[in-house]
Amino acid sequence: MKIGDVYKVPFNRHHKTINPNIDAYEFAAPAETKTDRVAFNPVKQVFSRVNESQLRAENSLESFSVGESENIHRVIVDMEEALLNLKFATQVRNKVVDAYQEIMRMQV
Repeated sequence: MKIGDVYKVPFNRHHKTINPNIDAYEFAAPAETKTDRVAFNPVKQVFSRVNESQLRAENSLESFSVGESENIHRVIVDMEEALLNLKFATQVRNKVVDAYQEIMRMQV
């Protein structure tokens, strides 16, 4: 095997391959089932809200920095809201990981 052929080797079912033409990673995700949509819908909503607050804060800061808006208070509130949402999502993720690890430690 040549070094240039490394990007063609799959690692596992969720393998990632490197596209040499655009130098980006492409992830092959498994097909989503109805159970996956129901089980992870609240998690997706949380991360969707975090993403929206991050984008809102970014847009608010950008509009203030180019002079479109003079409301510095709105920028600060948006930035703090985005930070709090991110911290909340991180704590939720930590709790889910802890619960998963606890389940994996159980002996059957």
